Amino acid sequence: MITVNEAKTTGDIIHPKHVVAVICRSCGYDLDEAEVNADTCSSCGETLELRQNTTIYACTLPAASGSTLV
Repeated sequence: MITVNEAKTTGDIIHPKHVVAVICRSCGYDLDEAEVNADTCSSCGETLELRQNTTIYACTLPAASGSTLV
């Protein structure tokens, strides 16, 4: 089950885009919502233990200030 949370700005706080994937710990199978509620993986047949992978995307950097030496 993959959930995509788009980037958003709330006041001065930037919440970066991030993707959360819930998979079977035993075989790495990408589970859907119904499979997450089950107690057995539909791919490998093992007792379901979940693993969560999170990917965070870099967002816009604030403007740099000061001077540079050349």
